[in-house]
Amino acid sequence: MSRLSRQRELGVPEAFEWLAEVTPSLRGRIEEAGLLVAERPLMVLDPHHPLPPQRLPHGVTIRALDAGDPALPAVLALP
Repeated sequence: MSRLSRQRELGVPEAFEWLAEVTPSLRGRIEEAGLLVAERPLMVLDPHHPLPPQRLPHGVTIRALDAGDPALPAVLALP
């Protein structure tokens, strides 16, 4: 069973995200499956114009994870 068939069976929204610059041929396959393609610009920060540090909302923290961090599987599952 394809991922799209399973999504339709479960009644969940049909959505896929990918970088068109990396896999441009995927667009045709997505459209052949009957899905609409909504193009969004790839947002990349210019390394020569860094943003100033931003204040975080109360209770929010940010930390970097490495390959051995036990939280890594949960973080990767989130998207």
